[in-house]
Amino acid sequence: MKKAWKSNRNPQFRSEFSETIFNTKYAHAGAETMSELADTLVEDVCTNRLSEADKATLKNHIAELRFIPGGRYLYYAGRARRFFNNCFLLNAEDTREGWAGLVERSIACLMSGGGIGVNYDWIRPSGSVLKSTGGTASGPISLMEIINEAGRRVMQGGSRRSAIYASLNWQHADIQNFLVHKNWMDIPVGNTGITLADLKEQDFNAAA
Repeated sequence: MKKAWKSNRNPQFRSEFSETIFNTKYAHAGAETMSELADTLVEDVCTNRLSEADKATLKNHIAELRFIPGGRYLYYAGRARRFFNNCFLLNAEDTREGWAGLVERSIACLMSGGGIGVNYDWIRPSGSVLKSTGGTASGPISLMEIINEAGRRVMQGGSRRSAIYASLNWQHADIQNFLVHKNWMDIPVGNTGITLADLKEQDFNAAA
């Protein structure tokens, strides 16, 4: 009969797999056991919010895995930079400074490991006349593509493409183009005779 697995360092884990996940993803100097991580996390997040008695109770619940905070809290507790925020909502402003500022804010949020959602309602439709500089506006979809490319290049954890959400009001003049912009079955890949959907079937991480 196979001997039951038991950890000497983290006895609360029920399997070797669980402890391996903890050791490879969440454990770090000063938080090398679940108990140490629980102490560090509660002190980081709840120092001025809970009484000492309540903090002690919460530490115990976390250490014994009766309550498990989100992965971002487990990962950043006790680190020099604590990016506890998981998601950011941004607004695209219809100025040159607004476009540049959105790119800067998006990259800053993504480099902290957070996902972003961007509202593009205020970007004027493509083809609109630019009175101050001449020419015509490229519209919200071109700005979405810029942010999408930033998300492709900022790899969270060095391996995962950034999470990005885009929204556009249903009454915006460019809404029809927005709705089909990622219809991969209709997007050819150069002169290869295949569509982007075909390419995605071969390699889901292919650029899109």
